[in-house]
Amino acid sequence: MNIVRQPIAGNTNPTLEAALGYALLGWHVIPVDPVNKWPADPLTGRKWKGWKEGATTEAAVLADWFGVESRFGVGIATGRKSRIVVLDFDVSKGKDGLADKAKLEEKYGKLPETLTQSTPSGGTQEFYARPEEAEDLPNRTGFGWQIAGHQNYALCGVDVRGDAGQANVPPTARAGSAYHWHSDPIGTPLAELPAGWIEALSEKPTPPPKPPMFSDPDAEPKAEIKGKIESVLAGCAAISRLKTEPGSVLQWLWAMAAGVIGRTERGRQNFHELSALDKDRYDKDDTNLILNYMLDKTGPHGCDSFAKEVPDACAGCLIRGKIRGPKELAEKDANLLGLIRTNVYTTDGNKFYDTERRLVKSEKDFSATHDHLVIKSASPDKKDDEGKPKMLLTRGNKSKVFTQSPLAAKADIGEYTPGEVRRIYKNSLGQKVANTWIDDGIPAVPGDCSVWEDHIDWLVPNDEGERDLWLDVMAHSLQRPNIKIRIALLLISRNHQLGKGALIETWGGMLGATNYVKLTNAELRSDFQGGIYNKRLAFFEELFVRDRDIYGETKALITEPKLRAQLKFQDFAPARPPLAIVAASNEDVPVRITEPADVRWHVTRIDRERRKPEYYARLDREGPRQIAAWKAKLLRRNISNFNPAAPAPMTKAKAALIADSRSPFDKALDHVLSEIGREVVIFSEVKSKMLHQGLRGSVQDPEIAKAMKARGWKPQGQHKIGHGDLKGSFWSLGTEWDGASAGVLQAAVRWQGGPG
Repeated sequence: MNIVRQPIAGNTNPTLEAALGYALLGWHVIPVDPVNKWPADPLTGRKWKGWKEGATTEAAVLADWFGVESRFGVGIATGRKSRIVVLDFDVSKGKDGLADKAKLEEKYGKLPETLTQSTPSGGTQEFYARPEEAEDLPNRTGFGWQIAGHQNYALCGVDVRGDAGQANVPPTARAGSAYHWHSDPIGTPLAELPAGWIEALSEKPTPPPKPPMFSDPDAEPKAEIKGKIESVLAGCAAISRLKTEPGSVLQWLWAMAAGVIGRTERGRQNFHELSALDKDRYDKDDTNLILNYMLDKTGPHGCDSFAKEVPDACAGCLIRGKIRGPKELAEKDANLLGLIRTNVYTTDGNKFYDTERRLVKSEKDFSATHDHLVIKSASPDKKDDEGKPKMLLTRGNKSKVFTQSPLAAKADIGEYTPGEVRRIYKNSLGQKVANTWIDDGIPAVPGDCSVWEDHIDWLVPNDEGERDLWLDVMAHSLQRPNIKIRIALLLISRNHQLGKGALIETWGGMLGATNYVKLTNAELRSDFQGGIYNKRLAFFEELFVRDRDIYGETKALITEPKLRAQLKFQDFAPARPPLAIVAASNEDVPVRITEPADVRWHVTRIDRERRKPEYYARLDREGPRQIAAWKAKLLRRNISNFNPAAPAPMTKAKAALIADSRSPFDKALDHVLSEIGREVVIFSEVKSKMLHQGLRGSVQDPEIAKAMKARGWKPQGQHKIGHGDLKGSFWSLGTEWDGASAGVLQAAVRWQGGPG
């Protein structure tokens, strides 16, 4: 939607364009974190405490905020500052804001039509003009909850963004969706609120009774206290984010985690310590309030609730389905849970798959690796001094301890299946499969990706559709991650440091560190190539020919769906070759393509001079911030006409590489056959002329015969040469001479200027 028509000449940044448009309406704008929805410090990207004072309508400031840092969303300071009141009708987490709205309208009056937007969670927000006569219009959560018929304000789906409030607006996006206007803000006036609503909104809210504040974090509320936090963090990927990714934890996940962690030993203090890891958001009073509420007013949330909030963490959980919720983990051994969360046992070969480190181990190796771990379990009939089940050391090797646990994940086979979010699933043969794929790529976020679009437009020519094919292959690897692309892309340039590696490594970042491998020429020649298997992308860096047949060795990697691979210190096992292969080189002949009709390699030659340092400085500065947006654009690219199994097209660069790939022997043979210029030749004639090409020591009859057959020549038998008794082996090109008599062949040689 066009908010304004380019307020700054030459501006093509939709986020900046929208921000400037809102400023023209008199709305004070702030940058926001689109994932967490809070105001973002324009310098650090962290939560911005000074946003109320910093909100602005100044174009120069907005250009500084949104001109480069495209990962920001756009927010509006509501209330008196922008003369806006926003009514937020939420439909997430079991709320029905529209139904609550209807009940409130019965008391306060029908709300008029006004500027409205949809939110990523499916709710709507209505924008109204702030009445000048109202002294205060405070923010509200669960406005009118008693009138709407709820027992608690937190269950009501109507919130108010008033004075000192904030509302996010398009083109801000989160969770794969975006805010969306129902009409253009430029042409849609803000309606006035009915008098009944103004009076109700102006009243100072009376907060519902809350549990008493706890001044001491160790003072436990009324809740079942059992188990250890270490076990919860070891077994639950969602809750462990409070420790591993504190800055990315959303509000509701944090609240649900309070209800679980607060019920463990020293739970309140533990939750305070974890919350404090996010220094920008931690507040002691807020943390106590959420602990009080989650421990006194709710039970511990189950796995389904966590999965709705963080589906990416819970989708691949190996324990989900075997427990009701992460609270049950607190009573288990943390060391055992650490193994169970990351390993799958397969009965096919009695192997253990480490899903995080991508290792396959035998029962013996698994036990040896984890022998140092001390694992205890609760005794059913022995009690400690406090009457609790006594924790006893679990006997036996670690593979036995693992497989005997009812929480352990077991499968028939292990396979690398990108795009399949289930960690354990059944295939078409009815086998239970352990999926060893991990989705650790950069998340896609719509936005500005002009840096990378400009770079590939400049770097990869499109005279023969080369750039289009590159983009199709990249998009296919993202959209259809489990389908192998049966060609390899090769970029050749004589000049160094053009940015080939930056382009390809950006692609790898979209896929994730565990799905991308970069190999040097020496590593490609290694006897152990296990690291190249079970990857979505393999990058052969600085490919060049030396003493091995790289062309022959990569044939199966490019085309075969599955091979037997040997990982270092491990047995041979079936594995998937890379689903996409790309190579770059500064050599004229980085790989000798010895088959003239090759269908595997797509070759592009770059005739470019290195650009000015400023260009690469911008690529280094802005490129990393735009990878997420470029991934989002590639995910939307139309690849309906791309066939991943189609042969690689013959480009001019590939034809030249095939010609340059010929050995001295091949070049001499082609020269001789061209010089003779006939479709019927005598073998001794060809050999004699090749000897005169300086190949005397390396010309053997079987080698010549094999090379001629590869070029379409066929032996037609032994026949007399001339009028004597001397005979020679006649060869013909193509099928026209098949079955020809000796006389016809002899005549063809004489008629075409051959030996008489």
